[in-house]
Formats: sequence, structure tokens, C-alpha cells
Amino acid sequence: MLADFAGGALGVDLNAGHFSAALAGADGNPVESFTFPCVTYGKSSDQTKDAVRKVAA
Repeated sequence: MLADFAGGALGVDLNAGHFSAALAGADGNPVESFTFPCVTYGKSSDQTKDAVRKVAA
């Protein structure tokens, strides 16, 4: 499978307390960035999965 980034790309990063996402254009330069609250510290595995699913929805 080959990736096609002709239309740009989306990068996602899980940090302490939030998700960060950034859109990059076809030229590789940032277009837009987002931050979504998502606290996972101190949660069970199932609670963490639920929190991540809610952010991704």
C-alpha cells in the first residue's frame, strides 16, 4: 500500500490531558491545528478507550 499525500495529511498526537491534531497542505506546511481535551491519567483501560473514542467521534 502506498500513501498518497497529494491532498495533504493529518497528524494526531496524544498528550497529557489532550489530543492535538494538525492539517498539513500538499506542500507540507501547516494549514490548521486543533486541540481536544482528553484526560486519561488515572483511568482504567476501558475508561481510557471510551475517552479516546469520544474525542475521535
